[in-house]
Amino acid sequence: IGGSRLKTNIKISEARNTVLQREFTDKSVTVPDEKAFKSIIISCLQYVYGEIGSVIAVDVLKYDSSKKEAILRMRSRDTVKVWSSLTLTGIYGDYECAFRVLQFITAMPQ
Repeated sequence: IGGSRLKTNIKISEARNTVLQREFTDKSVTVPDEKAFKSIIISCLQYVYGEIGSVIAVDVLKYDSSKKEAILRMRSRDTVKVWSSLTLTGIYGDYECAFRVLQFITAMPQ
């Protein structure tokens, strides 16, 4: 999968941060870590936008598996593509899922 690195070279000045929650209809499905969560995001981007989508830079800054929440960082210009791919993709693997954008963060503490 393209974009398999956890951290990219997104400049803070061009970044947009988002708090995101994912839910599967099957509550037994788990996403164990940041790497697995990023894989889901990249798969959604690739599903909607093809190979171009799979190279959009998205960083998982923090992932909490118990809350099923992550803080993502992406370029401002890619925000609509990331959000739309997560909204339009309702299946990951064999499981139905949904993503909720909980918050946009304009500046992250250093």
